[in-house]
Amino acid sequence: VSYILKSEPLKPEEQKMKTIDEIRMLDDAEQVNEIYNIFDEDSRLSSPASRVEFLTTVRYADQYLKPGMRILDIGAGTGAYSLYYASRGYRVDALELSDRNLNVLRQKITPEMNISCQKGNALDLSGYPDNCFDLVFLMGPLNTCIVKRTAEHVFPKPCGY
Repeated sequence: VSYILKSEPLKPEEQKMKTIDEIRMLDDAEQVNEIYNIFDEDSRLSSPASRVEFLTTVRYADQYLKPGMRILDIGAGTGAYSLYYASRGYRVDALELSDRNLNVLRQKITPEMNISCQKGNALDLSGYPDNCFDLVFLMGPLNTCIVKRTAEHVFPKPCGY
């Protein structure tokens, strides 16, 4: 299965990957790390369908952005949106749960980009002050939240959006 999900050969530490049943027994953070150790997020984002999603999202987000605005990218992955907007002069805070994705994102940041990268969970935004972002991206984590968790857990305080 791993050869379908990953574009490059497995590294030695990845050859001892857990089974699906073992992954299901882990907590959310451990699950995310295990999944992204075998799943190549950069390859997924280069597919034609993902490009359509990216271009459509950017088109709509651009309508609301003005120079100097601050963006929060929750579940930033390997940084598609974070890097795009930071390269255009926006201040971006990238929150990502996967260690692998966060490392890939950090390697892509250039000195002129204003990106702050944090490891964290979309269900806990307590590290950010209220009302400090002009635009929030919440793409992947919103799709993968467990059904019993509600939007109130993700956004416990009104954010004005």
